[in-house]
Amino acid sequence: LPRGPAELELALEELALLAAGERPSDPGEHPQDRPGPLAEVAGLQPPPPPPAQDPELLSVIRQKDLVLAALVGKALLERNQDMSRQYEQMHKELTDKLEMRTSLRGWQLEQEKRELRRFENQEGEWEGCEAELENDVKELQDELERQQVHLWEVDGEQTQAVQELSEQNQRLLAQ
Repeated sequence: LPRGPAELELALEELALLAAGERPSDPGEHPQDRPGPLAEVAGLQPPPPPPAQDPELLSVIRQKDLVLAALVGKALLERNQDMSRQYEQMHKELTDKLEMRTSLRGWQLEQEKRELRRFENQEGEWEGCEAELENDVKELQDELERQQVHLWEVDGEQTQAVQELSEQNQRLLAQ
């Protein structure tokens, strides 16, 4: 059976010549016209040119041609089946890789979405905390202002009381 594209091509050319009733010339003269591997495997060597119209010889040649055609057909079929299996295997591998990448990318996108939601939630919490802290600062500033006003008032009252007591002391001393 042909083992490669070159041997298969040679066998097909030989088959075409045999089917046309032509025979390759002397193998030494044209080495490329030597019987192909299919003919060798099947034990088919091209017979010498038939005498004109020998029906029995023509029948034998036709039978050998049919065997050769069957061998070539079988080889082509096996090669086609091998190529189909290889194609299916490659297709499966590529499909599996694509599914795995798609699945991995989907998982990564899901993780990124979770992280984004978590950050958005934290941002909302921080904004809430910031607003609370700003409110606390405002309240503390207002309280500080009230305490300062109160302290100023108390300080003024103390100053006035000290002044009044000083005046009373001086009046008492003067008496």
